[in-house]
Amino acid sequence: MVLSTDGAFQPISYGHNSHAHFFDTTTQTISSADTAIAVTWNTTDIARNISIDGTDTSKIVFAKGGVYHITFGAEIHSSSASTITYRFWPRKNGSDIANSAMVTSLHANGQTKITFRNGIFDVNDGDYLQAMFAADSTTGSLAATAATSYAPASPSVTMSIIELYVP
Repeated sequence: MVLSTDGAFQPISYGHNSHAHFFDTTTQTISSADTAIAVTWNTTDIARNISIDGTDTSKIVFAKGGVYHITFGAEIHSSSASTITYRFWPRKNGSDIANSAMVTSLHANGQTKITFRNGIFDVNDGDYLQAMFAADSTTGSLAATAATSYAPASPSVTMSIIELYVP
């Protein structure tokens, strides 16, 4: 299979592309309102050429440059009857990516909601991405949910990454 990019045909490798699925099984709390917090990851479900940094678990490191489709999801939770506004955005190599934030709110004590976003990212060998978040109240969190007798556990955050093509 090939892909035409600017008039040049490039092979698309099938079955050997870089990919990963990460998640975190802990509840991530907000220690200070309106302050950027890096999402952390504690589980690699599957990965090829992409990994969680060994010393900073907020960094997703790409061994191989390319164009990647990334899906990020978070299970936001409120422990207050007041409205809590959450913001999420990506950072690449420590810099916020312009025009990339998503904003969502909760307004009920004990309410939980899933929020997610997809994006296309161009990375080089050794680049890293971080998922950042903030909320306007410390009564919000990214909530992991324990397994029940009838359903598996729910992680607080998930990230799926698939390489689109090899430039």
